[in-house]
Amino acid sequence: MCKLKDKGGDLRRYQDLHKAALSGDWETAERTFESDPEAKTAIISTRRETALHVATSTGQTRFVEKLVQLLSPKDLEMTDFKGQTALHIAAICGSLDAVKTLLKKNQMLTQIVDTEGFTALHSAAYFDSKDVMWHLTLNTTDDPPGRPFTGPKAGELIQVLVWSGSYDICLHLLERYPNLAITTSETRQGMLSALTDKPSDFESGCKLHFWQRCIYHLLPEEVVLYGHMPPRLFKNDVEDPDPAVNTQISPASAATYWTPGFFAS
Repeated sequence: MCKLKDKGGDLRRYQDLHKAALSGDWETAERTFESDPEAKTAIISTRRETALHVATSTGQTRFVEKLVQLLSPKDLEMTDFKGQTALHIAAICGSLDAVKTLLKKNQMLTQIVDTEGFTALHSAAYFDSKDVMWHLTLNTTDDPPGRPFTGPKAGELIQVLVWSGSYDICLHLLERYPNLAITTSETRQGMLSALTDKPSDFESGCKLHFWQRCIYHLLPEEVVLYGHMPPRLFKNDVEDPDPAVNTQISPASAATYWTPGFFAS
């Protein structure tokens, strides 16, 4: 992990660069970099942020793209006072464009953990950035030091994904890492305990009015939303082990259904 260059704590030197990163003023930033090349990786805030951190946190996508072109892959591993890289920040803010820009330059950013031991995928899950969660899920491996799917923070990851209602991502991960179904966090909480916190996601736990109950049962059982779980689970969920329903679904289907088979296997 690349350490930040602390210019003797003299943040006043980079006040203009800080303002430029906040507002996306690339012209001012570019002039600063030309006169002071080290400014590209300098600490410019009391939170030990670089220009890349600041621009990412304020959604300055164009600024981020241009700055990344000037940085080395190792430069992108610089962390702030919370041990967060720009990828963590992009995940928190839900900036898919920034995530793609950063990963195109350095794929290993997905494995870096902050001071809490969280990868960027954890950050995206906590802040419920669905598109970013999917992109990071598909581009994150279980290699050290992060090991998000089998490491000490794996239980917390699957728990937060359930809380966010991201059942499609949960099922995708369970196919690759079945042990996530029983993995728990430091507080001994995991996927199953998280499910008990969301009774409204299941028919028997949802308090519906008369007309809502009528509409619920009229919905087709084969409803599939490409790339996303339906907002509610229908007949073929963990509450209804109806084999006649579940056998209609191909295991190879891209649709994501929560079936009892996942917990029995």
